[in-house]
Amino acid sequence: MPSAQWVFGTGHLGTGHWALFMTLLNTLKSELDQMSQAGTLKKELPLKGPQGAVVEVEGKGEVIMLSPPPGQVMPAPVVWGEDVYCVPRPHLGERGKLLIGATVQEEGFDTSPTAQARDQLWAAAGKLMPSLKDWILADHWAGLRPKSPDGLPLLGQSALPGVFVAGGQHRNGILFAPAIAQEMADIVLGKSQGLVEFDPRRFSGET
Repeated sequence: MPSAQWVFGTGHLGTGHWALFMTLLNTLKSELDQMSQAGTLKKELPLKGPQGAVVEVEGKGEVIMLSPPPGQVMPAPVVWGEDVYCVPRPHLGERGKLLIGATVQEEGFDTSPTAQARDQLWAAAGKLMPSLKDWILADHWAGLRPKSPDGLPLLGQSALPGVFVAGGQHRNGILFAPAIAQEMADIVLGKSQGLVEFDPRRFSGET
């Protein structure tokens, strides 16, 4: 590595979208200052060059949380089926809560919970556990999933020297986190060239 000050951390690319960056401090100082003043790195990342390339965060997902009424028992295991998962959270509230998720909606940066998604999740979970019709809605929220234009992850060197990207895993970020962390460490340290299919520069034809 050159003898210069390096920055390592995460940057927020719009609601719900994060990028891993490691860069020479002076390389992006003005850009980072502007982004920091705005309170976010917005939804643009320098994949093609200093002007940035938009990486759309298109995957919206909604989740609901139900509380059991008196006399109802929280399921012990995670229950899967009907395109939903039901995760017991016994430590929440007096009798625990049941998390039910998640929808997949292509709605840009909208994080507004919808009645349609709420009813869809509740009805699907009710097919697995009919007693849920009597449970109480405790919470309902929506989040965004980082998704690249072609649906493949963004892992590796960007078009700017010293800027590395780890993003675009959509619904699988947590599941793949250990493997992604190892791969990114190897790429940053020069131990791996990464996969061409995941190269962030593929959108500009620079790979």
